[in-house]
Amino acid sequence: MVNDLNFRQRKILFCSVLAALAACSGCRTMRSGNNPANVTDARLLTQNGMNAMHYGYTQQAESLLSQAVDKCPSDQRIRHHLASAMVKQGKYDEAIAQLETAVQQSCQDARLFVDLGELYLIKGDATKAAWNAEKALEANRQ
Repeated sequence: MVNDLNFRQRKILFCSVLAALAACSGCRTMRSGNNPANVTDARLLTQNGMNAMHYGYTQQAESLLSQAVDKCPSDQRIRHHLASAMVKQGKYDEAIAQLETAVQQSCQDARLFVDLGELYLIKGDATKAAWNAEKALEANRQ
């Protein structure tokens, strides 16, 4: 079936699957004491935010993902997506703040360290960029 899809269809399928995975923040969110209704709302807002970002509506994506963070502040994946929307708008300091919080909430997620390091590099802070790169390598070894 996948071989029969053209590039655009595969891209849409990939983004849809990615959005669905992002929206399914899993058991960790439920164990953190969040209200199940808030988790459900956050997942829906995240999915809508990811769709908005896919179609280039980064301000709308940021708004939806910010609402999702408000509903479920302990989900580092939502914060990671929010940071991505902020980066696309050139809001590097705000994105760094979201990623710093996400790193604290995660269990040594190498991807978060990599993205945070890249932002510090963009901002010209080579020391923090190198520190995050090292943390990413450590997390990847585990």
